[in-house]
Amino acid sequence: MSVALEKAKVVGAPPPPGAPYSVAIEGSEQPGRSKVYRHWRFKDEMLVTLDTEITTAHEFLTDLACMSQSLFSVSIYDTLGPDTTEYIINHASLACVISSLNHVPTLLKLKPRCPTLKLIVCLDPLSAGELPGESKAELLNALAADQGVKIHYIRDVEAIGEASPRPYNPPRPDDIITINYTSGTTGNPKELERRDMLLPSSRPHLPAGD
Repeated sequence: MSVALEKAKVVGAPPPPGAPYSVAIEGSEQPGRSKVYRHWRFKDEMLVTLDTEITTAHEFLTDLACMSQSLFSVSIYDTLGPDTTEYIINHASLACVISSLNHVPTLLKLKPRCPTLKLIVCLDPLSAGELPGESKAELLNALAADQGVKIHYIRDVEAIGEASPRPYNPPRPDDIITINYTSGTTGNPKELERRDMLLPSSRPHLPAGD
């Protein structure tokens, strides 16, 4: 479990009467700052995807991280199959995918047909005290390096963000904060943009009533 999620337990109880219901989770900005660092490094627009295996607060943590730097997320539903995953990655020109470990091999197989994919952030630990050269991180990155992809554990991404002095850069009301794709029952999936003004829960940076 990430450090930010451990801290999230503290704010898990309902707020007292009169207090804002949306509370920014301490540490949720750290992955966002890391993504801005990666954004500058790759010199290209950074989009982040969410894995449908994420049924915990990780999904919300990732969204908060994106929102803290006016980035937006794109959902990929693995139930739609690898062809749809490939289509969404290419259609949205995704550079980064946040995924559970069991989907990393599939993403690496898709990489030759997904030229924009540069970074995979894994939500599961990539090391369990193995001998040098035998950890999941080393083995997967050895395979990924040949394809120009880097794989990082979410805690490592949080550490980069924690070390960054980058301030909050919250979205404006007309900014896109997430893109969802339909199931594509007729042809390819269709994208649906959602903007900050439409989702009050995405605006914890504003005072109550705004």
